[in-house]
Amino acid sequence: MQKSKRTTEFASSNNNNNNNNNKMTKIAIVFYSTFGHVTKMATAIQTGIQSIPNVEAELYQVKETLNDQVLAKLHAPPKLDFPVATPDVLKNADGIMLGFPTHFGMVPAQMKALFDSCGALWMKGELIGKPCGVFFSCGSRGGGQEVSAMSTTPYIAHLGMLFVPLALRGNIIEASDELHGCSLWGSGTVANSDRSRQPSDLELKVAQMQGQKFAEITKKLSA
Repeated sequence: MQKSKRTTEFASSNNNNNNNNNKMTKIAIVFYSTFGHVTKMATAIQTGIQSIPNVEAELYQVKETLNDQVLAKLHAPPKLDFPVATPDVLKNADGIMLGFPTHFGMVPAQMKALFDSCGALWMKGELIGKPCGVFFSCGSRGGGQEVSAMSTTPYIAHLGMLFVPLALRGNIIEASDELHGCSLWGSGTVANSDRSRQPSDLELKVAQMQGQKFAEITKKLSA
């Protein structure tokens, strides 16, 4: 007996769904870190992302624009051995997480340089519809983390990406009994002006939770 066209199409649809269920969702965590605070947050986000089945995350550092003499005067530690982010990294990812320290209430120039190199991606619409989230560090709780997060939105909008906020509610964000740098815009850490403070257990926990939520959303959108 010959199968109807509808039955054949339904079987084909089921096969496609099975293939989608086995698809590996790829997320690029692109960050700039001078003193290591953002690196630790990025690693926590990676842990959260990879707790979701069939989702993987790779860490990429933004190319440094400061020369060795300036970095030495800042007493910045050597860069860790992460691959450098390029426009192709953004193109090949299903979702993108951006991490950075605040620089006078703005995204730092190093991250902006990466955005400014994405003209070809913009021309071809390569990033349209891709989810994008942010995380950050700052010198104090009122050090401009939310304004810095907002400063990424023109790039996200012009490149056609979909901004995904922290997507968490409850006491973990609203609690005022412990210093933290998190916001509804994204997870964050307070480094203090002398950079002596490292990400706390709470801040790292929120970063992991952000990674989980972002992975779930990206997985749905890329299915």
